[in-house]
Amino acid sequence: MQPNEVIFVDLEASSLVEGYPIEVGWAIVRDFKVTTESHLIRPTPEWYFDDFRWSTDSEAVHRITRSNLLEQGKLPAEVAARMTELFSGKILYSDAPSYDFAWIVELFHGALNNRSAVPLKLADVSDLYEGDDTDERKYEREVRKRKKFKVEHRAAADALNLALIWCHSRRGIKATQFEFPNLPDSWEILLDH
Repeated sequence: MQPNEVIFVDLEASSLVEGYPIEVGWAIVRDFKVTTESHLIRPTPEWYFDDFRWSTDSEAVHRITRSNLLEQGKLPAEVAARMTELFSGKILYSDAPSYDFAWIVELFHGALNNRSAVPLKLADVSDLYEGDDTDERKYEREVRKRKKFKVEHRAAADALNLALIWCHSRRGIKATQFEFPNLPDSWEILLDH
C-alpha cells in the first residue's frame, strides 16, 4: 500500500562541521502532484558572528552567501512555525536524516532559544522502499543515473529530486531531471501518470 502523502525534506547548512541551517526545502507528493516550498533562514546573532561555523567550501557548493541570508532570509521562528504547522505529527523523509535532523534541532533552538523537543519526525528515504526489493533496486538505479546530471545544490531542488525519484521508482511515473537556476519559494508540478 502506498501512502497518500509523502514529504521529502532537505536542508542546506553553513558548514558540515558545527554548521547552522541556512535553507530548508521540501517536496510534498500528493495525488500525482508535487508541491515544493523553500525558505532561506536568517542567522541568529549567535550563528552569524561565529566565523568558525561558516565554511567557504560549503558556500561554493550551495552558492548561498551570508548577504543573501541577511537580505532574504526569514527569522528562524517563522520557518520553525511554518514547518510545525505543515508537518507536526507527520514523517519527513531525508537522504541524510542525521544531518538534517541536527540542523532542524538547531533551527528550533534558534527560534525558541531553548533545546525543547522538536515536533517533527525524520526518517531515511530508504525506509520508503523497505521490504520491496524491486522498488529499492529501481530507486538505487535512479539515484546512480541522476548523479550524472548537474543539479543546483539547493534545499527544494534536492527535495524535489528525491520526490521525483520516488515517483519514478514507486509509481512508474516518468520523472525527468530538471535544473533549477532561480527556484521560487513555492511551486507545483503536475506529474503524468
